[in-house]
Amino acid sequence: MISVADVLAALAELERMKDDDEAAHSYEDDLRECVLRAIAEGALDAQPLAQVVLASSGIEFSRWCA
Repeated sequence: MISVADVLAALAELERMKDDDEAAHSYEDDLRECVLRAIAEGALDAQPLAQVVLASSGIEFSRWCA
């Protein structure tokens, strides 16, 4: 299961890739799905996981939705 430390490391990676909008958006979507899956499967640290992953919204890159 994913940990808060894993999410923090993933956010650092997302920050490094933010100049590639498409890759960053895809990575963010995958990260959020992974966290949601962990929460759905009963992660004991659900609230901290959710709080940390939401910080990805503060990383500036273009997000497009169709």
